[in-house]
Amino acid sequence: MEYLKTNKNFWNRYSQERGPWSRRSSKELIEKARQGEVEIFITTQKIVPQAWLPDSWQGIKVLGLAAGGGQQMPIVAAAGAEVTSFDLSVEQLQRDQEVCEEEGLSIKTVQGDMRDLSCFSDSQFDLIINPVSNCFIDDVTLVWKECFRVLTPGGVLISGSNNPVAYALDQAAYERGELNLVFKIPYSDLTDLPESERASKVEREDAFEFGHSLTELIAEQIAAGFTIIGFYEDEWGERFEQPLDRILPQFFATMGRKTDLI
Repeated sequence: MEYLKTNKNFWNRYSQERGPWSRRSSKELIEKARQGEVEIFITTQKIVPQAWLPDSWQGIKVLGLAAGGGQQMPIVAAAGAEVTSFDLSVEQLQRDQEVCEEEGLSIKTVQGDMRDLSCFSDSQFDLIINPVSNCFIDDVTLVWKECFRVLTPGGVLISGSNNPVAYALDQAAYERGELNLVFKIPYSDLTDLPESERASKVEREDAFEFGHSLTELIAEQIAAGFTIIGFYEDEWGERFEQPLDRILPQFFATMGRKTDLI
């Protein structure tokens, strides 16, 4: 089944309701970025290390991949980057546009599927910022290949992902605070859920999700040509009160540099 329409509708509604990933970055963070201090998140709690970011943002061409929502992109635009925000949801892109207009910042927004960046040229960007989002597409290897193509030689991909263990859990039990492993990884709502639950998701416009394996999330980045030079893990944190935090961090981030394929 084609799930992207359902996911698009979910994120448009979520953004209109101003969920946590659709609430604009603070004026304080934008002002700090204007002064050269950039603080962005691609997971839940931890700030992306300064060592992962450019020393100077002036003239740096940045692609925000599935990064709409008025959070990361206005901050890097305030720092002086030339920013393109790419997202499946027009509402999430609108959040970026609204913040940038309010703050007198320049941004380009493009709606599309992160598996297909054919609207961009080879070697068009110096940096790709990709917050946790690949759990909403079925084939993450296509994303890594496209990211490699559109980055300049030596360019950097900063990407957030889910620990696949989160998708091995029985979700009904999880909502009761129980951590029962039942699903094999890689996981897919399209194949691992009963037909009745898939139909219910479509009716409710609830996003379809995918639990990619570590091979898909890390080894396939390397296979695409990236050298992984940075890594950290992150948790949901107290404000989300997720049971998985008792056992392990649900999220991780990678920094990959575009190198020549062997």
